[in-house]
Amino acid sequence: MRFSTATTIMAAAPVLASASTTFTLMSARSGSAIHLQSVQASDQALWIGGETETYCPNTTAAIDCTQFDNVAAFTFNEGAVAMDVSVPGGQLLYVKSDGEIGYTPAHSAGDIVGADTTSWTYTAPTNGNSFGTLSTTAFNSTGFIACEHPAENRYKIFAYVPSVNITTCLGFDALAVTRNSTDAAAWSYE
Repeated sequence: MRFSTATTIMAAAPVLASASTTFTLMSARSGSAIHLQSVQASDQALWIGGETETYCPNTTAAIDCTQFDNVAAFTFNEGAVAMDVSVPGGQLLYVKSDGEIGYTPAHSAGDIVGADTTSWTYTAPTNGNSFGTLSTTAFNSTGFIACEHPAENRYKIFAYVPSVNITTCLGFDALAVTRNSTDAAAWSYE
């Protein structure tokens, strides 16, 4: 599921990143409430709307919690996407067979049983473009969808898996904005 916004922005042939690259995400769905909105991380899921929830154990002098800007940021490396954290063990992004996208809890370097963690593609910005893209082919997904949670005033992000019948969600492109920082974005995400 591709929309013209990213096609226009990324008109040149894609250049896939091979080394570790850090970025934030923004949704592109013209004429909708989610257009050009930042992707947030909370409740071990990705959202459009709401706030990113992070944790830093400020009880120790060894960790300076002021170094983190606490935005939802990601690191791509060889087909895998991790949350941009400094917590030991990291936090890995995954897709479940129903399209649910989540990330592992802090301190758990292991994979989620039955989930795909290696079918991500990051395309770097090229030719003066401001945006790259993030996509996944996990479980034959063809794009991303955002499903509204009106009571929470936010949209939960899923991979669009054709075998799963979802009719009330909005398809969108995930635009990647390069993050220019050498510090992790958060100690960990909640």
